[in-house]
Amino acid sequence: MIWLLFAIPAVVIVYLAARFSRFRHIAEPVVSVIVALGLIVAATVWWIDEARKPAADIEPPGATSVNAAAERANLSISNLEVTESRPAGVFHAKGIIANGTARMTDYIRLSVVLQDCAANPCRRVGEDTPLLLLSILPGESKSFETYVTVRPGVRPVARPEWSATITDARLSDP
Repeated sequence: MIWLLFAIPAVVIVYLAARFSRFRHIAEPVVSVIVALGLIVAATVWWIDEARKPAADIEPPGATSVNAAAERANLSISNLEVTESRPAGVFHAKGIIANGTARMTDYIRLSVVLQDCAANPCRRVGEDTPLLLLSILPGESKSFETYVTVRPGVRPVARPEWSATITDARLSDP
């Protein structure tokens, strides 16, 4: 909205120059100065905004991020099913996640990997890392559904094999 401070006087000057002939000889320099000041202010605001550092991530009370492999081992995926969807390269993934921890989950990030196992060893085709916003109480299981995008490339996948692991999670007290 600061641009209004520069736009309104510029419009008034142009109007007066069009309406009254004695303002015509000063209209161009005055409008040029107003536009230059507006650009200087805009550049300064942009520079100050870019220099501002982002605020630190604020964790909710009682929430901790689960990064250790030992803690992630208490979260497990079962019954993973991946079916092809539309458009090409998009797949519908569903399964069940069991929470074996003593806390409730806030979110879970998966790593879903597609491999072509027509030859030995399997050829890795691609990977996607969907974020699941699931609240699972301690000791309970919940089904999930998400979409995974993996572009197979030039070679088609002859014998697809899917695997999923939990790479990150956030737990909080229930």
